Amino acid sequence: MFEPKLWIKPTNTKWLVKEISQYLDWIIKKGIFDGEMNIFLTNAKFVYDSSARKREGNFFGPFDKSIIPSLYFPLGDIFRTISRRGKENAVCDWLQYLTLFLYDYVDWQEDREFNSELNNDLADKMIYEYIDFKKNYL
Repeated sequence: MFEPKLWIKPTNTKWLVKEISQYLDWIIKKGIFDGEMNIFLTNAKFVYDSSARKREGNFFGPFDKSIIPSLYFPLGDIFRTISRRGKENAVCDWLQYLTLFLYDYVDWQEDREFNSELNNDLADKMIYEYIDFKKNYL
């Protein structure tokens, strides 16, 4: 069973946190992922990776598999994306990116090299499935 622990700040955009929470609940029910993960939602526009480069998100899978991995996911740029793409498309973009990191998590679990191209395709398929689910059931 997949057990993501969402770490939020009181200043996070509440409707976006709600969207992410609903999406994670849907993912848990689907049973695609397994294990535990900490997901830290920040209000920053980016996070730094281990090489001190700015990123739109960062998955940290420690060498010691007994330590719970973490995903750092900044939400600070959502309003710029909304102004460019509209609210619905922006949320889909954000969820797709979150899903890409979840597939990186699977690569980490399986001790595989991260395959960004494949994981991006898998994330796209997952988002389309979620959109269909929301249209039909919510």
